[in-house]
Amino acid sequence: MIKKEYVLLVVLSTALSLIAVIDAFGQLTRERANPNAPVELTFMAPRHIQVMTVEPLSKGELHYSIMHTFGEIGSGPRNAWGIDYGANVRMSLEYGLGDQFSAYAGRSSMDKVFDGGFRWHVVQQTRAGATKSRQVSVSLQGGFGYNGSDYGYLETDYAFNDRWHGVGFVHLARKMSEDLSLQLSGGAVGFSRVGLETQVFDASSNIYAGAMFSGRYKVSSRLALTWEVMPRFTENVSSTVYGGGLDIEVGGHVFQLYIVSSQSLNDGYLLAAESANDLDGFRLGFNINRIFAL
Repeated sequence: MIKKEYVLLVVLSTALSLIAVIDAFGQLTRERANPNAPVELTFMAPRHIQVMTVEPLSKGELHYSIMHTFGEIGSGPRNAWGIDYGANVRMSLEYGLGDQFSAYAGRSSMDKVFDGGFRWHVVQQTRAGATKSRQVSVSLQGGFGYNGSDYGYLETDYAFNDRWHGVGFVHLARKMSEDLSLQLSGGAVGFSRVGLETQVFDASSNIYAGAMFSGRYKVSSRLALTWEVMPRFTENVSSTVYGGGLDIEVGGHVFQLYIVSSQSLNDGYLLAAESANDLDGFRLGFNINRIFAL
């Protein structure tokens, strides 16, 4: 017969062992908070209305985007204020090759442009009280585009080398508070050929530049007001691009509804193509953003 003293000793030893194991696991899983952690969700998605943001993708994340603008509002009720015609659609994929570097590719229906490029997040804003304080986020963007339209009707040859453009942007942003985020973007684009046969109507220059002032104000955890203003600096391209709308986060998707003065959806054309001078020329549009973890 087992003595009570032995039973008590076994129970006590088992209890002490379990306490030691639990404490060891607690020590293994406990991590010190990173005082220099970057600010998160400066914007709801990597694209803000028509321009890219400083919002990075993590390594292995895939961002799928559908962008769509309709025709001019001034076309009236017979055309449902532009919904019946004049659409421009861009579909794109962007993949996080690292936590600070991603590559993207897309196609726009306007001029049948194929585009691609990268985003490199050089600096990310840190939280208040960080030992390595960074007050803003800075991202670099570079890319190219290829005009895939059929110009067989032209008397002059539209060669392969005539169809390219290269574009670059610098994006600086700051999350001012949990509700307000602001971004300043400067960009330039160079076309190998322009003319009336393309949507880049001004044929006097191959290089265009502009600066985009954009922001968002969070109304609730899933809803934000958004805006953008882009003055262009190239001679004969004096019209400013305007936009405003709503960001809505629903079930892992970010829907962006807006009204804009420019039909353009790829970055190069945004700097160079026509923009409306009055409200009749504005267009309704929307973006659908979805990020997958692969």
